[in-house]
Amino acid sequence: MLPTYVASAALVASVLSFVLNYRVASGSDRRARMPVLVFVYEPHKGWFLRNVGNGPALNVVVAESDRYENWLNPVRIPPLGKDKEILLPWVEGDHKLGATYEDFLKADAGRPRVFTVICSFDLNETSLGSTLRKWADNEVRPYWEIEESVRENKRGGLFRAMRWRMPPGVGE
Repeated sequence: MLPTYVASAALVASVLSFVLNYRVASGSDRRARMPVLVFVYEPHKGWFLRNVGNGPALNVVVAESDRYENWLNPVRIPPLGKDKEILLPWVEGDHKLGATYEDFLKADAGRPRVFTVICSFDLNETSLGSTLRKWADNEVRPYWEIEESVRENKRGGLFRAMRWRMPPGVGE
């Protein structure tokens, strides 16, 4: 009878050890492939969004905050791979910038994790979840819709304006 209890206890301990090690290893692997986006200002060039993490950032939406903490001008930018950056030619001034983005690990967890980065006074804070407002699809402009002439229009080394091509039926 005693050998049966010892064998059962050893089996339970083995299963618990396996489950715990699997969860720790999965979490470490996921963190090792996590994107981390930061806003960076470069004089005479402007604002950039840079991925300093280890995985690609998908479904990235960048927005600006006015002095009343209203998030404005949402723009969907292309995915950012590890160590990649993108110029944000429509951003100017010293207000808050924010971005929401997802990791690519939907297959691992069943759904992607959403992150938010907010930059204020050159300090970037990243958090899990979306803390910016939700926009309707027709409120978010894709990066490619920013007219080429605006992206190339420099005034004093900084990009100053942004023109939207509104989708049909919006703003009429």
